[in-house]
Amino acid sequence: MATMKKRFKILVVDDDPANVQAVASVLLNHYDVITALDGYVAISLIKEDIPDLILLDVMMPGLSGFEVCSLIKSPLEYADIPVIFLTALDTYNGELRGLEQGAADYLNKPINFSLLKLRVRNHLALKARNELVKEQRDLLERQNEELELINAKMRATK
Repeated sequence: MATMKKRFKILVVDDDPANVQAVASVLLNHYDVITALDGYVAISLIKEDIPDLILLDVMMPGLSGFEVCSLIKSPLEYADIPVIFLTALDTYNGELRGLEQGAADYLNKPINFSLLKLRVRNHLALKARNELVKEQRDLLERQNEELELINAKMRATK
């Protein structure tokens, strides 16, 4: 049986439309890309259709990228979405705060697109492996439950 390779979905969030367009154009050949120009729209898009990875600007009006990351990392259904900050906030404290908020990575602007593509690929590969491990763990748990039921029935018929 042939399986179709999943096409990953990436959400790009930045208040600068030129940045959104530049990042999206680099990724469109390999991924489905959705975009948002602010944190509120990003959160509503995440709730509609969970992306596989989020590229998130830090300094935005309204909700900052840090606030968006904190909000999406708290419910368990979104906690496993890797977030990569793309930001002009090129400071040790900014990077530290981003990683403390639960981000998987932190890239400074101007964005090196070769590096961005590699990091996106690597984080998505890691996410896929983690999902596979969870699926296998869940399958093993179901099989163990079934075996326990069979053993209980066999003991009851003795």
